[in-house]
Amino acid sequence: MVSHTLILSKIVGTVSLGALAGTLATSTNVSLPLLLLTSPKDAGEYLKALTTKTAAIVKPLSIAAFGSLTISFLAAGPAGRHPYLLYSALAIPITYAVGYFKGLPVYSSLASILTKSPAPAPASEAPAEEPAQATPSEEEHSSLDNSIYNNISKSDLESSEDEATPEPEKKSAASPETAPASFSTEDVSPLVQKLVKYGRIATGVTSAAFLIVTVGIYGDMN
Repeated sequence: MVSHTLILSKIVGTVSLGALAGTLATSTNVSLPLLLLTSPKDAGEYLKALTTKTAAIVKPLSIAAFGSLTISFLAAGPAGRHPYLLYSALAIPITYAVGYFKGLPVYSSLASILTKSPAPAPASEAPAEEPAQATPSEEEHSSLDNSIYNNISKSDLESSEDEATPEPEKKSAASPETAPASFSTEDVSPLVQKLVKYGRIATGVTSAAFLIVTVGIYGDMN
């Protein structure tokens, strides 16, 4: 019963380690370089989504691989404690150490560049008021100013002006518009290349561990 449990634990650890190596390879060599082809407006959201999705896959696989291989090494008898199990399990802490001490500072710098808030754009100036029309003085009034003809002409003129002049639109007090975030490729490209470099180191460590444990299990079966 114990032997079957150890075999199952080794298989789970091996499969998890292989899936972890494949996930790191895909995110490092495919998904991360696509950041340079993303528009500046969506680059920050792309990096955040990539980090969230990768972490959701990497963390469970790392726990499963490290736990299964460690249990397989500790639970086995003196004759079954093969060093390859311990070496393969130690690949997980090494990978996390590379990501924490090397990759995390670079990632923080890249995220700060992509998500920095731009300066607000200047608000548009209000249109200048039109000068009021001059009204005729009392001296220019004719003798017919107070007559019925003058009242009719004034009423007709006011109604025609009301129909011809549209009502001014009310402008709501809106917040100042902000320009979209922008960055230069020269500033982002070196940081992305460093992340790719550290990602490939982590991928190489996990891939080597996966190869070691695969060969070791094959040797145990024979």
